[in-house]
Amino acid sequence: ELTRGSVVNDLLRGARDLDVHVISAPSVPIVGAPKARRPGPRRRTPLPRRRRTLGWSILAVGAPLLFLTLLPLRDDLGVPTAVLLARTLVVAVGTVGGLLPGIVAAVVCSLAINLLFVPPYGTLTVTHAENVLALLVFVVVGATVATLVDRIARRSAESAVARADADALA
Repeated sequence: ELTRGSVVNDLLRGARDLDVHVISAPSVPIVGAPKARRPGPRRRTPLPRRRRTLGWSILAVGAPLLFLTLLPLRDDLGVPTAVLLARTLVVAVGTVGGLLPGIVAAVVCSLAINLLFVPPYGTLTVTHAENVLALLVFVVVGATVATLVDRIARRSAESAVARADADALA
């Protein structure tokens, strides 16, 4: 390099009016340079721990509170009303907590509705096909919401990485 110059210098001399951006990858770390991140194991969810914890908390507090509030009104409310109110809780848990809390909330609330609001009460037996369908749709909707929230969070994280890469190249 001392006698002929480097490849980069030859390229810059030959480029003349062109803008040339050289991105180096030093083999020796530069003092003060940020450390390159190694790709680690893929996180199960891109949602922050605080948000997942909040989702679990909403489920742990909201489900008992909801069903204890609705239980005395069981004779006045029908199964569809209980399903609708529980679905609101499941959507909230899935939106805040992501995939796993949302799916767990859907299953837990489905079982609670079956035990508390579907005759015969206190059993997992369902006598009407309409109630079976309502419980299945309930679980599918909860799982779908949780999956969509997880995908959106994952794409958002990928977008942030791509944006940072583009800013580094600009």
